[in-house]
Amino acid sequence: MKKIWIPIIVVVIIIGVVAIFYKPAPKGTIKIGAILPLSGFAANRGEEAKQGIDLAVEEFSKLENLDVKVIYEDSAADSTKAVNAANKLIDIDRVKILIGPLSSSEAIAVSKIAQEKEVVMITPISGNPEVTKAGNFIFRTIMTTDQEGEGIAKLIKELNISKIAIISLNNDYGNGIVDILKNKSGLEIVAKEKYNLGDKDFRSQLTKIKATNPRAVILIGYTEVGTILKQAKELGINSIFISGAAFEGQDTLKNAEGTAEGVLYVYHGYKQDLTSKFYKKYQEKFGKVPSQYVTFSYDTTKLVLKAIKEVGNDSKKISQYLTDVKDFAGEGRIINFDQERNLLNPQIIFKTVKNGQFVPYEE
Repeated sequence: MKKIWIPIIVVVIIIGVVAIFYKPAPKGTIKIGAILPLSGFAANRGEEAKQGIDLAVEEFSKLENLDVKVIYEDSAADSTKAVNAANKLIDIDRVKILIGPLSSSEAIAVSKIAQEKEVVMITPISGNPEVTKAGNFIFRTIMTTDQEGEGIAKLIKELNISKIAIISLNNDYGNGIVDILKNKSGLEIVAKEKYNLGDKDFRSQLTKIKATNPRAVILIGYTEVGTILKQAKELGINSIFISGAAFEGQDTLKNAEGTAEGVLYVYHGYKQDLTSKFYKKYQEKFGKVPSQYVTFSYDTTKLVLKAIKEVGNDSKKISQYLTDVKDFAGEGRIINFDQERNLLNPQIIFKTVKNGQFVPYEE
């Protein structure tokens, strides 16, 4: 009689364990909103972010049997359009999660709406610290502009440079990094010039910079930095050129027209494993190595999908899940969040342009 009961007891225990740990996939279509610059000067970077999101959704949906629909809205890197997109995604499409925006000015504006309406917003690229200060529904998966600025200051110090000039984009990204640099002791800023998004001619600012004869010129902006380089070289400025993480992109090199060789810049310290499944699949599909916009958007989306799988499509539960996440394995990096929901302990490296390629900088 005891022998008969033993298998029954074992089955009951197995069923109990499964019942405790089994998490059924959320029912119905899960809608995620994504606000990206799919037109305008940053369209290439927005398209790369979209590629990363789509690849993550494709992989995770098959693996976990989730029906996921990403609703894309084009912000054209404009804050007003980003706000309109957020309101549409939240109020009409009823999404519980927003991925993006990419630029700091957009992200700051959208973060306030997302927090007020208790919708999770997670940006894979925007770095201004003000973004996550909106509240507990707002997250980021890269270094902040404060950390980026500290990285640039460290690079300047390691190069034993004290006399610098700065030309920067007059927005939340550019101003945030400039604020860090201007408060650094030991740095003599002999010129500080700004420009607006959409400007094409930077010769006036560069002429003023040339007159101060700086040892290094700090370039803070997006794809237009390539044009600034070209015009600086045309004016005969032979200083060392140093930039931030947004510098890396084929569109920057295209705008520079061969003048970007030797530029130094601060970048995200993640390991690119070209043998990983992600890299191989991306290269097979698009014929190139994934950029930061692809990789970080891919990581961010997989993290969001894992949260939905674990706790359901509930923004409050997703926010808490992300707050508590421990050692999420991204592509070449581990993701944890600090108390302000920023990426914990991001690694920062120095890179340069050599033979038209972005490579690690070696002194």
